Amino acid sequence: MKSSIVSSSVFEAGDRDDARFYLPTEFNSKNYPDINWCPLSKLATVAKSTIIPEKNPDEEFNCVNLKDVNEKDGKIKQVHRLLGSKIKGSKVRAHPGDILFARIEPSIYNKKIAIVPENIGEIIGSTEFIVLTPRKGVSSKYLFWILRSDWFSMQITENLMRGSTGRRRLDHRELVRKLVPDVATDTQREIEEILVSASLKRDQILMTIEMLMKEADKKIKDTIKNSKPFEVDDHSKKALQLTLGSAS
Repeated sequence: MKSSIVSSSVFEAGDRDDARFYLPTEFNSKNYPDINWCPLSKLATVAKSTIIPEKNPDEEFNCVNLKDVNEKDGKIKQVHRLLGSKIKGSKVRAHPGDILFARIEPSIYNKKIAIVPENIGEIIGSTEFIVLTPRKGVSSKYLFWILRSDWFSMQITENLMRGSTGRRRLDHRELVRKLVPDVATDTQREIEEILVSASLKRDQILMTIEMLMKEADKKIKDTIKNSKPFEVDDHSKKALQLTLGSAS
């Protein structure tokens, strides 16, 4: 049978299997005349505080690496509680409400961006994160949504990245020059409410799906337990005997 290619509007045309190939190569704020734009630096500052945990070998730290961030929803999947003696090299510091922004490819194109949760407290993280602290009056959740939006992704083009191919990085000075919608605090709060509501609904739906799959799994196992063995017809029996004979 010959292989065939099926065209579908669901898929984007492309020849390269890497995330940045599918990103638009140009962003122009003039295409959005109804939006007020400003540089990211108006809404957030870059936290440059770093620490070398090994200098405090007996102290415990909350540690996060790139792999601990879920690229699909931007949530921190796991926080490692480690002694300073077990943590090598320099680390960035972040506090609740700060945003961790992956600056290295391919993580930057996979949108490995997360908010530090309120219940964790101070964390230390890989220096492959840029730590952004929202300015006074700026909603962390609004900033988080903007940084993960297509509007922002469109501006992180390859010409901004520096270093060896496949491990190039974005400088924090380039990051804060990128444009974001400039909206009042009350509008940011409205957006935050929408995001919180949507997140709760999403979690409820995912929980329902998980329960349905568990129920389906149980029904399948119960069905298998009560099932009679598969009956092989005479022709198939002979073929099976020949196969088993040749195998031995």
